Amino acid sequence: MLSYAFKHKGDCVVLAGGKSVDYIPKEFYRGKFVIGVNQAGRRIEPDITVRKEFVKDEGVPVYASLHSCGSVNHPCNPQGPNITLFDHNDNKGEGPIDTIGCHPSGEKVIVGGSTITSAIHLAAIMGFTTINLVGHDLCQVDGENNFDGYYDDVLAFYEKDGYARWLDSIAWQTRFVSNYVFDVYGAVVVTVSPFFGLKAEGHVSK
Repeated sequence: MLSYAFKHKGDCVVLAGGKSVDYIPKEFYRGKFVIGVNQAGRRIEPDITVRKEFVKDEGVPVYASLHSCGSVNHPCNPQGPNITLFDHNDNKGEGPIDTIGCHPSGEKVIVGGSTITSAIHLAAIMGFTTINLVGHDLCQVDGENNFDGYYDDVLAFYEKDGYARWLDSIAWQTRFVSNYVFDVYGAVVVTVSPFFGLKAEGHVSK
């Protein structure tokens, strides 16, 4: 059995890197268990970080795919005292998500085009029953893909507009994993927005 399975209960925050994060006060996270995705810890220190690449000791526990990018043909990510590597099926990018052998029927964690898929599944495995997604915008906000500083000193995989198109192409995977954790664990995934309405507040999304 996975050592971290069902160690928690209640709700958590899965913090992604979308531009809307800039509009959420840091006080929002106080007292909440925060699962940071990739560089989300640059906004606020999370309780754990989930990654598929750029794996290193970050001062908080890191949960990372066994193989870089979640691809079984890629080299293994580095080990370390503060790094927990999880097994997984092959990452098909924008293609189908393979759940064979994934928890709870096995000990693998779901991987997809975005690391958010693994973070959501890990949250459910850990026992959280309400998973609040913050910053998973899946679009540009005011012409920006990410919160300020998210990609400082880190290589982005896509140019700006290409990244926005990629977000649109993997949106279905978030729905897929959200349905999976609801059907299997009874966990509900909720999207948190800092806006009453983008248009009403004068923001532009596309």
